[in-house]
Amino acid sequence: MNFKVIKNNMNNLDKQYQSLLKDILEEGTLKTTRNGKTLSVFGRQIRHNMSDGFPLLTTKKMAFKTMVKELLWFLRSDTNIQWLVQNGCNIWNGDAYKNWCKQFEVDPINFDAEELVKGHGDQCWGYPILDHVKPTSKEYKRGQINAYLEGKAEKPFFYLTQEEFINKIKTDDEFAKKWGELGPIYGAGWRRWKTYKPIMIERRIKEKSKLNINFPLLEVEKDENDGFIGKKFYNNKSQEEYIVIQKVEGGNNSKYLVQFLSNGYTKIASRPNIKRGQVVNQYKPYIENVAFLGNPNKNINYYKQAYGLWYNMIVRCYRPSNPFYKFYGEKNIFVDSRWLCFEYFLEDIKTITNFNKWVLNPKEFDLDKDYYGSNCYSKDTCYFLPKYENVTLKHYKPFLAKNINTGEEIIEICQKHFAIKHSLKPTYISYRLNSNSTKPYNGWVFKWLTYDESKYVWRYQLHIDQIANLIHDLKTNPDSRRLMVNAWNVGELDSMVLLPCHYGFQVYTRELATKDRLKILIDRCSDIDYKQGLEEAFNDWHNPKWAHGVFETEMDDAEIPTRAISLMWNQRSVDTFLGLPFNIASYGLLLEIIAKEVNMVPDELIGNLGDVHLYTNHIEQAKEQLTREPMELPKLNKLPDYLCMKDNWECYEPSDFTIENYQSHPTIKAPLSN
Repeated sequence: MNFKVIKNNMNNLDKQYQSLLKDILEEGTLKTTRNGKTLSVFGRQIRHNMSDGFPLLTTKKMAFKTMVKELLWFLRSDTNIQWLVQNGCNIWNGDAYKNWCKQFEVDPINFDAEELVKGHGDQCWGYPILDHVKPTSKEYKRGQINAYLEGKAEKPFFYLTQEEFINKIKTDDEFAKKWGELGPIYGAGWRRWKTYKPIMIERRIKEKSKLNINFPLLEVEKDENDGFIGKKFYNNKSQEEYIVIQKVEGGNNSKYLVQFLSNGYTKIASRPNIKRGQVVNQYKPYIENVAFLGNPNKNINYYKQAYGLWYNMIVRCYRPSNPFYKFYGEKNIFVDSRWLCFEYFLEDIKTITNFNKWVLNPKEFDLDKDYYGSNCYSKDTCYFLPKYENVTLKHYKPFLAKNINTGEEIIEICQKHFAIKHSLKPTYISYRLNSNSTKPYNGWVFKWLTYDESKYVWRYQLHIDQIANLIHDLKTNPDSRRLMVNAWNVGELDSMVLLPCHYGFQVYTRELATKDRLKILIDRCSDIDYKQGLEEAFNDWHNPKWAHGVFETEMDDAEIPTRAISLMWNQRSVDTFLGLPFNIASYGLLLEIIAKEVNMVPDELIGNLGDVHLYTNHIEQAKEQLTREPMELPKLNKLPDYLCMKDNWECYEPSDFTIENYQSHPTIKAPLSN
């Protein structure tokens, strides 16, 4: 295969990467780490100007789509590998599998026969030689697995190979809930940083509205040879009238397109069903005369659990015989008109906080409207709240605790939570609050906070969405020095299968000069004559005849960005051969996405690298890559205009991201060190 190597191209990225490989090979210190020996250097940096091309290495072929899927997985705040493996992304498989194998105290990923034998004696060959080692014990199972890995026994029935494990993750939801979960890693830190800060929230109160769904009426396509077309019939239950519009399929069981006259809904049905009045208008309310099915996508994997959620929501608000009606419908709690249609409900719930968690663990989450103190179920007023949190909502009432010794003042909403935190008894706090006592208790005095309960509720802020906050701050205060996102949550490190290697990033913006904005306008212009005029002005910019202010107005009207944005990420541990190329491309794509969201131009991508290492079983591969000449960097195709962050990143799909003109040398394979 011939590769086109372009001399004097703008690809400084591959050259920097190759210099880093060479630096490690020549200056690296040999270390023994938890997952293998490395050559390591400390404190390096990668810088790339995004205008030079998309940062995807060319000196070896990179799996662009795999990188995209992982980044979207982060942005979805997902931490379970099931979505990844179902979408063909396998880079986290080893970590999940290693976590599963811990229950047997074996590590088949980094298998070392000599190490396994140490301290285990004859059990390592899979036989319960010692009387105290029972066939059901962890020691015995570990011995059976080790014997299998050594080739001295058959595979135990309770043991899964990595391939079997991943297939089970992909197809078995219950298994995936437990063993596909990696803990609060990147996605959780970026989008769901845990916090229990009391905040006052404005109630989301809505007025009832009516949903009118009407489809355009079609003309009947008359056929002299088919008198059935144009006839009218009635549904035998609802007595709704429908008319036959046209024939769509012939044969013994002919099918026709029919249209309901009440709302214009069309449906294809067989001739016998049409004549018998068995065609159903899916947009006619049939549940308590208020709700209807619509035309939902039945191929969604959570269809059944979503329908159950929707149906129960409807009946407790509109069916007086339902045992929960007295808590909902009787108290004027209602369902938003849009959600009276299951089709729209199914579309909207994807935008609700904790949706992905609910899909994996539907029994552990409630579709809750009370968190926002709302009187209505809708996409704007609901939250998938953990059941244990939902149960405690009604007990939240704000109070002020003041320490008379230090002057410290704390607003709390849960007496028990405050008592545990400060080693106090909840009953003593409750007594002082309810009796309006000012008598100190261990140095604390308490009083209820007053607020307009008709307009506000007090809740714990259950998580912080750092990405959403970053987007907001970029739009409102782009020169802030606090434009950061952190994944290193010290309080949750023990719950993570793998600690974050790239643990945070910061963005920086600068204003664009008028001439820089004009260049963007020229690139986007499709009118040839107008474009030529703009290019003339650009090339002769300092000529007084050009009124630059005119361009400012035109550029503002065209929504040309006024700022450029750069991103710098920090990485404590850098697997230079396998991991770093992915990290560079991933943060490059993240910069492009954020820039689009806030209408800025991607500027510079910077990586601050800590322990930069090559595993010793990657050395020969690194040397091979050093022999290759860089090629021109590819270009990221324009992201579709309809894409935006909104409340989450569900609107993005891997297929939305494509590159053009990507030329590279062949892949260089190397083992992954988990």
